[in-house]
Amino acid sequence: MEIATLINRSVVGLEPSRSLRRAAERMAEHGVGSVVVASEGQAPGIFTERDLLFALAGGADPNTSSIESYMTKKAFTLAPSVDAMQAATRMLGEGFRHLIVVNDDHTVAGVLSIRDLLRAVLEQIGEQTSGEGSNDEGAEKSSRVKRVGDCMIPDVISLSLKTNLDKAAQSMMERRVGAAIVMDDGRVAGIVTERDLMRAVANGLVPWTTPVGECMTRKPRTITPFTTAGAALSLMMAHGFRHLPVMEDGKLVGIVSMRALATG
Repeated sequence: MEIATLINRSVVGLEPSRSLRRAAERMAEHGVGSVVVASEGQAPGIFTERDLLFALAGGADPNTSSIESYMTKKAFTLAPSVDAMQAATRMLGEGFRHLIVVNDDHTVAGVLSIRDLLRAVLEQIGEQTSGEGSNDEGAEKSSRVKRVGDCMIPDVISLSLKTNLDKAAQSMMERRVGAAIVMDDGRVAGIVTERDLMRAVANGLVPWTTPVGECMTRKPRTITPFTTAGAALSLMMAHGFRHLPVMEDGKLVGIVSMRALATG
């Protein structure tokens, strides 16, 4: 399967001089996690939610700071004819979540997201599973199945409801993760992700005065460490999640990402 069948051809573009807020607005308007940055005579660049996170962590003002200072210039690109499995290996191996796809004449054909790519690859090779692992299958078979507990990060970033967005971004960048759990009185109150921060910036919220409690995803879907990796991936793709809190006996024991499930 060629990636030409998987790319989003409705390219969201922006000039490098535009502000972080304008980039966030464009991403929010189109429901995407990146914008292609075009400058005449230059190879295309890309600005992503992770770049915005980095900017916020560094104290950038979304209204006055330009994306040129934080974008990836001369972004890595793929041809439309590249095989989906090869693209998945490259994206997962190097941590790309979005790649620009370029035609032979150097025009931009579209953008490939890791979510769309993984969905197609899993369908192609039949690795999607459903439901929790069953003890009825026997210990020997069960022991060979990769589960959420094998892939999760047990040392979770936990924030209070009053933590401001810039501090949340700093914590996430220090750990190189795209999400943090928001706790209230010892309980999971929500999850805040790069996507939540992007929407907050798009809505004009001020990072250094806005608490995560105002923009987090409340009462997030959770998963157990015993859920199979395939079932967890299917759940995440079906609902558009990139991270899920992992709970056992009512306690938070970790967080798992889509990338960790696919590569762990």
